[in-house]
Amino acid sequence: MSSGLKVKESNFHSSGWTPEGREIEYGLRVSRFKREPVTYQAQLVLMGTQEENFTLLDAFHDARVFDIRNRRPGKVYWNSYYAECYITSIDPQPDEFRQKVNIEVYCPYPFWIKEEVVKFYDSASYMDSGFLDYEFDYNHDYKGRTAGEGRITNDTSVPCKIKIMIYGPATNPRISIAGQHYSVFCTLVEGETLTIDQVNGTVIRETGELGNRKKINEFNNRSKEESIFTPVPIGQSVVNWSGKFYFEITMYKERDEAKWKE
Repeated sequence: MSSGLKVKESNFHSSGWTPEGREIEYGLRVSRFKREPVTYQAQLVLMGTQEENFTLLDAFHDARVFDIRNRRPGKVYWNSYYAECYITSIDPQPDEFRQKVNIEVYCPYPFWIKEEVVKFYDSASYMDSGFLDYEFDYNHDYKGRTAGEGRITNDTSVPCKIKIMIYGPATNPRISIAGQHYSVFCTLVEGETLTIDQVNGTVIRETGELGNRKKINEFNNRSKEESIFTPVPIGQSVVNWSGKFYFEITMYKERDEAKWKE
C-alpha cells in the first residue's frame, strides 16, 4: 500500500481445513484435519501517472517471475504477519482513469507468520544493561531474574518453531527451553555465529569477515540425546543457559489468518 498503489477486494482472511477419516453410516469418523495450499485473489489499483504505473508493473513482473523461476517464495504482508507466496497469475484491467490488476497469490504453506525476536545477553552485558530487550518496539523491556535465566512466551494455539542464533565466543553452547535442551558440540570464536534453524532443519556456523563469510555445516555435531528441532510449547517457557554467551531466539508464531487487530 502506498500513495500510488492500493489493494482492493482481497480475501486474505479466508481459511479452512479439510477433514479426513472413515466414512460411517451417518457422516464421517474424523481422524485428522488437513490444510491445503491456499490461493488468494486480490485487485491492485495503480493510481500514478501512466509512466509510473508502467514502471511499477515492469518491476512487479520481474520480482514475481524471479520467485517462480527460482522456486523461492516471496512474502505478502498483513501488518506484522506474512505468508510465503508466489504471484501465479495477473490480469490487467485498464480503464480511463487508473490501472487495475487482478492477481492470484498462491501460498504453498497456508499459514500467516509473525516473527518475534528475543535477545539473551551474556553475564557481562547483562550487568551493564539490566534487562533483555525485544528487537521490536514493545511497551516494556524483557527482564530475566538472573544472568543465565530468562523467559519466552508462545501466545499462539500451537507449538512454535524457532531459530536460535548464538554469537561467539562460545564452547559447546547449550540452551534449555522448557526443559528441552538445544546443544551443538562446536567452538565459536569472536565474530562467529551458530544458527539452529527449525524451519529449514539446518545447523550452520558462519566464520570470516563481513562480505566474505564462510558457512560450515554443523548438523552432524548437534546433540543426539534430545532433538534441537523440537518446537517451543504453548505458554511461557523458562530459558536457561550458562550465561557466558549471547544469543537470540526468533519465534515464528503461526495463525490460520493474520490478526485483524494487534
